[in-house]
Amino acid sequence: MSEDEKKAKQSKKAKTSGTVGLFDPMTLRGVTVRNRIWLPPMDTYSALAQDGLPTPFHYQHYVSRAMGGFGMIIVEATAVAPEGRISPCDLGLWADEQMDAWRWIVADTKAAGATMAVQLNHAGRKASTGCFSIGFEHESVPEEQGGWKTVGPSANAFGSLTKPRALTVDEIHAIVDQFRDAAWRASLTRWKFMRPTAICCLSSSIH
Repeated sequence: MSEDEKKAKQSKKAKTSGTVGLFDPMTLRGVTVRNRIWLPPMDTYSALAQDGLPTPFHYQHYVSRAMGGFGMIIVEATAVAPEGRISPCDLGLWADEQMDAWRWIVADTKAAGATMAVQLNHAGRKASTGCFSIGFEHESVPEEQGGWKTVGPSANAFGSLTKPRALTVDEIHAIVDQFRDAAWRASLTRWKFMRPTAICCLSSSIH
């Protein structure tokens, strides 16, 4: 019996018993995802040019997961502004030119059968931290080394990271606009779902 036949048999058995199978499709707001195995957003810190642009590495990383059978792939933290990146090597969707860099990844992942989603992110006071490719892991990256002054809902630091500057009300509204603009770019790039995470404005994620 082939793998496809086994999956079909398992799905049929699940339906007759009143349960939902792991390989059963599900429909969310008119979009059908082929199964319930989803790749969560896991930051790879691999935009090594520090411009937020995905590279052939990201193409291989995500398209291969789609070819492997994931139903939905949620792309890692993708910043809505340069200063919203967790590290200088995070991905971004704050500029129109970044859309073109994403199109082939989204298109070929879809062609492999997966549904694409993206985690739009602003790291707030947790931003400007190091990673494996530049050092300063679990620390704030100094401004002279490519880091930047962080912002947050207050001037309270997160752990041992550099103390942020408290956002004004107008700046919070501006970040909301950045999420809107990034979501618009994501929709034009044919992502089907978006997951906003705004550490900058609240003490926890916005969903």
